[in-house]
Amino acid sequence: MGRKYTPEIAKFIKDNVRGTPIRDLTELVNKKFNTDFTYYSVKSFLERNKLRNGRPNNRPKGHSRLFPPEIQKFMRDNQVGVSGMNMAALVNAEFGTTYTPQQTDSYYGNHGLHSGLTGCFPKGNVPFNKGKKGISYPGMEATQFKPGQMPQTHKPVGTELIRPDGYTWVKIADPKTWRQKHLLIWEAANGPVPKDHCVLFLNGDKQDVRLENFALVSRAQLAVLNQFKLISRDPDATKAGIIIADIILKITERRKNK
Repeated sequence: MGRKYTPEIAKFIKDNVRGTPIRDLTELVNKKFNTDFTYYSVKSFLERNKLRNGRPNNRPKGHSRLFPPEIQKFMRDNQVGVSGMNMAALVNAEFGTTYTPQQTDSYYGNHGLHSGLTGCFPKGNVPFNKGKKGISYPGMEATQFKPGQMPQTHKPVGTELIRPDGYTWVKIADPKTWRQKHLLIWEAANGPVPKDHCVLFLNGDKQDVRLENFALVSRAQLAVLNQFKLISRDPDATKAGIIIADIILKITERRKNK
């Protein structure tokens, strides 16, 4: 296999370019010289050498050097119900050729052939597994879960883990109910977090889940804190930042009212 345009290959392309679609020309070259040129490689070669494949007046529309007229007729006559990829097997069996599924599929696309296949099940089709729910086949028993058996990845209630978001999550119920640990601690002491509010870590450390490290702020306050970078590693500085955020929000509100 190769992709080098030898003088012999270059001459073959120049001799056969007229009237031959680039995809067909690519297939012709690869088949004759056992190469693996791509459509774009051949197209680039033609452009560099200022070669055109315009169809001469004495060649009818649909002409193909790769597929002789009798094979083209065979494909047109048998296209219904046969995809472009599957047509290669039919053609090779009928004519003793060695076309690939990609070649016949490309011919379909270039010459407007259609199999009529949609990929959808026809109306009234009965699925092969209808009524077979729960049926086991030989060899399946070893990989099936037994009643009451827990998967190896099962985590018991109370399990804690740190997720990529940086928060500690706690499993509070089966099968897969998890909540952030700092919210559980806050709500145990203060009740549910009001709508449009969140619990802020005063020192910015999401792993420090002490109650005294929490502050309840509104989403509007949090937006200002982030915008003006008012969240510090120093809890007292962050508390001051919350006061500043409130002042900024008040000034913004008054400007809107005016």
